[in-house]
Amino acid sequence: MYTKKILTVGLLITGSLAINAQTATVSAGGEAKSEAGSVSYSIGQVAYSSVSNTSGSVSQGVQQTYQVSTAGLLVADIDFSLSVFPNPTTNQITLEVGKFENQPLNYVLFDAAGKQIQANKVLDKQTNVDMSTLPNASYLMDVYQDNKKVQTFKILKVN
Repeated sequence: MYTKKILTVGLLITGSLAINAQTATVSAGGEAKSEAGSVSYSIGQVAYSSVSNTSGSVSQGVQQTYQVSTAGLLVADIDFSLSVFPNPTTNQITLEVGKFENQPLNYVLFDAAGKQIQANKVLDKQTNVDMSTLPNASYLMDVYQDNKKVQTFKILKVN
């Protein structure tokens, strides 16, 4: 009976020592928070490994984030809201217009080089934009009302 207890405790200790995830020796680090958001950081990480191919890349041991951003609101006197989701996306995004009342809206999707990929009218509260055939990259979507740019969204396409 005593040997079983020792063996069980030994296995538990050995198992708990083997379990760790993304540990690194760093000189400093922490998390900064405010009303605008939060950021985690580490300083002095000395080792990491990176693997990449045509589908993408993975950097083990390095903190990575998705930056979801709205580039700016250019027209101050609009009475509706705009949102794009999911971001990052794999196949399609949805452009949603809050308080949609058949405003004359349209969108234009650009790649990172500024080349126009798609352009279409917004005819409903939710407009689906197909991105399944586009390569993984960052894109910009400009939304216009009466040929005036209302808002720009940065969209990340991933697998």
